[in-house]
Amino acid sequence: MILPGTLGEEGVSILFDTGAPRTLVSTELVAKHPNSFRFLSYQYVLDVNGEKVKEEAYVSTMSKAVQSKKAADEYSIILGAKQMQKLHWAFDLKQKNWKVW
Repeated sequence: MILPGTLGEEGVSILFDTGAPRTLVSTELVAKHPNSFRFLSYQYVLDVNGEKVKEEAYVSTMSKAVQSKKAADEYSIILGAKQMQKLHWAFDLKQKNWKVW
């Protein structure tokens, strides 16, 4: 499921991926909102080809969740299942609005 969202005043596209163990945030989003993310460490992960790649990991100052700096070009955020379980959700279906904290 893809939903529009905002970070600060910027509109972002969020892919809710219930099969993804990690939450990914695009490089551009981290660069535009440096106060929303704090560098945590370097991590080695496997890419889609099974090759080990070094990524920067960040902690979100909003939810305290580990975020990766690499994401698909068409989405600002790919929200993984583990992160979904940790957050609080509110949906207003009449107003077609939602928020998470």
